[in-house]
Formats: sequence, structure tokens, C-alpha cells
Amino acid sequence: MGRSRWLSPASLIRMGVDCMSDFLTALDSVNTQVSIQALNPGGLFQVAAWPDKVASVADIVDAAGALSIMEIAPGRYLLETDKERQTELHEKLQGQLPQTLGTVTDLSCARTCFTVSGHGAAAVMAKGLPLDLHLEAFPVGKVLQSAIHEIAVVVRRTQADQFDVFVYKSFADSLLHWLQQAAGQ
Repeated sequence: MGRSRWLSPASLIRMGVDCMSDFLTALDSVNTQVSIQALNPGGLFQVAAWPDKVASVADIVDAAGALSIMEIAPGRYLLETDKERQTELHEKLQGQLPQTLGTVTDLSCARTCFTVSGHGAAAVMAKGLPLDLHLEAFPVGKVLQSAIHEIAVVVRRTQADQFDVFVYKSFADSLLHWLQQAAGQ
């Protein structure tokens, strides 16, 4: 099993006393310039490849026509589409991915997505997310799994000052409450 074409190192933490000074200053100055919005993710599917079939499944995932592909682990992907194409993508994945290669699971009704955006969004996220959120370490388009306030999340950076946070629906209220408190709202 080779290196994934979507994954990059999780941290590029710089060493030294001055490295966090700008970031800690941002943490102290977080204010209501941060917006938190709940989004309906539309269609969301998890595709998981058997360990010896990762390359074959990656090709199927690439050709599926999803709006976005988020690799959350080697051989495991979240595919996002709009509500109108949800059934079409699901049928296409099930038709092209035999059980001998992997599995497809519809997570459309199981997840909620919050968008955290605005000046200070990274500082708000850093209050509970144990990841290096500097733009060099977590660039636009990067996706990682982690936890915020002990709640499992998938985080995608969509802009320099914007993150999508996917969470199980049963934890959505708790996460929203935490995000609002962290943003001082």
C-alpha cells in the first residue's frame, strides 16, 4: 500500500518560542467577526476499500462525479454531492463498486455540517481542535479527522478563514453550543 494521493503530513509545527505568538494573540482577540452556520450537506457517502484494493477504489472514487472527495483515512473517502444528485451518485457508486473491492455507506442523514468562517475562525477552532491550523500546515482543501471538545469531527479548510466541520447529528447541538461559546457569541 503506497502513499495516498490526497494525504499530506498532519502537522508542520514550527519550533521555537515565537512561533505561537501570533496565533495566541489571535486567540485572545476572537470576537463576533466569526460566523457559524449549519449547512445541509446534501448527499454524503462513505466509500471504504478493502486493504488490497485501495488503488482500484481510488480510481472509482475519482470517476464518480462527486462535488468533493475527502480522504479521511487510507482507502476511506467521504464523497459529497448536492441533494439533486444524491440518488444518482449512490446508484453509480453501488453499480461500479462491487463488494469484492469495498463498501458504500449513505451518511446523508447521519451528519451535519457547520461552516465556521470569518477573521478569527482558525483561532476559534484552535480552542478545541488539537491540530496545527497554520495555513502552511493545514492549507485550503485539506481534510483531517479529529475531535473538538471530545466530539469526533471531520474538518475541511475551504478558505484561509473558513472551515467545514462534519459531525454526527446526535452531537450537533453540543458542538454548536461549544463553537458559539468559543466564538464568544
